[in-house]
Amino acid sequence: IMIYLVDSIEGLRTTLSSIPYSSASALREIFIITSGKRIEQRALSNLNLGSGQVSLTLLDLEKPLDYGEEKKIGFNYAVRQGFEYLLLVRGGESFSQDVITSVLEKIETADVVARKDWIPSTGTDKLQSSILNLAMYSVLGVKDYSDKIDICGFRVSTLSRIPFEYNKNSALFDIDLLAQLLSLSAKADVAPKFAVRLNQINCAKPAFLAWHAFKSAIKLRLFRMGLFYDIFLDFNLFDTEHYFFKKAPNTLHQYVLNRQYSSVSYVLDFGAASGAFADELARKVDRVVAVDRVKPVCCNNVTTLGFDLNNDFDQLFNDEKFDAVIALDVIEHLEDPEASMVKMSRIVKNGGLLLASTGNISFFVTRLMLLLGLFNYGKRGILDMTHKRLFTISSFVKLLKTYGFYPLEIRGFGPPIRDLISQKWPFSMMDSILSRLAQICPAIFAYNFLIVARRNPVFADIFKDVRITRLGSREI
Repeated sequence: IMIYLVDSIEGLRTTLSSIPYSSASALREIFIITSGKRIEQRALSNLNLGSGQVSLTLLDLEKPLDYGEEKKIGFNYAVRQGFEYLLLVRGGESFSQDVITSVLEKIETADVVARKDWIPSTGTDKLQSSILNLAMYSVLGVKDYSDKIDICGFRVSTLSRIPFEYNKNSALFDIDLLAQLLSLSAKADVAPKFAVRLNQINCAKPAFLAWHAFKSAIKLRLFRMGLFYDIFLDFNLFDTEHYFFKKAPNTLHQYVLNRQYSSVSYVLDFGAASGAFADELARKVDRVVAVDRVKPVCCNNVTTLGFDLNNDFDQLFNDEKFDAVIALDVIEHLEDPEASMVKMSRIVKNGGLLLASTGNISFFVTRLMLLLGLFNYGKRGILDMTHKRLFTISSFVKLLKTYGFYPLEIRGFGPPIRDLISQKWPFSMMDSILSRLAQICPAIFAYNFLIVARRNPVFADIFKDVRITRLGSREI
């Protein structure tokens, strides 16, 4: 149990007397955080902890700390000590004897247990609380929020995944924490209401919290789309898998899968990631080969290969030629796209197709960010840290043309909002609007784009057909 915001030894004694030591068998340690107002060890030794063996620890700092800073210290201590659960109590609070037991029961099946202390019912506070409730429900999906909310209990393994040390130090700490928990899809429950002396609680105004909730929600959604990166939201979610198979009907993956492949029987999925796309493609064509740095795992009749695509991948196939090569969002990851296109032209037969896509660095959101002086690399999206090259539509077309691929079709796609954020309104409407705009004007509104190109004979092909006949020699 972490006790924080301690004002006095009397208030601490009130809180400690409410803890059911005998019935809380899981209780291992109580640690108290004080800052700016030292509590002497002698005073602590006189506190009555009741029956049972419970360790009492004091984390004391002479420098006064803000609300969020005390929580950061407590959370970090709990993670370092390897506790299984962490319960939070403000100094001076009192509660019924069954609260701790109830919280422990709930936290066994949840990641976080929250509690509400107070919701204003009159005057300006009621109006501001209404604004906060509207903001929290509309942007973060939390119903009946109050400006006096507190996170009461944690599963420490969940807490250890959150970079809480980057949260605000003020009362906004909890809003940041809520956004992070939502990003993790943490399972939450509600604890019994504590009896709290309201004059001891000093939180920010609800309208200010509502504004911060709105900003946190926007950051969270932009982060999921890969348009914004902040270590505050980085839970290493994309370290193992950068690329996800998209299922919404207006996405790149579904558009490519729904094409007609009547004249195509032998296809290479170049940069197949997990192999989910190749699995679906195998239902439409006779033969599919899937290759990536890590060998894809496919269920259907797909030949899979593990190979570093920066090396001479054309030698994998000897003299084999594919009817089509599909390279979705992979060319920008290669160390030398130009050299890779030379190799690509060797494995696509004359008249065959290359379906290549990449992120659009001239996407209107990226343009606005540049206008504001921002160029924010992240772990996914257009400004993925692993991208070696950034393209506009015109620069990508030029790359393909240079190496013998003549564009037949250019198709823009909006950000995959339905897949990465939500299928509910208003996100579904935003997804549809941006998707339509991307088709009308892909140079500005396409988040990523697809180019379908036909392989034309290149000089190497023409030179192969040259018949060389030696006519002997003559004296000059």
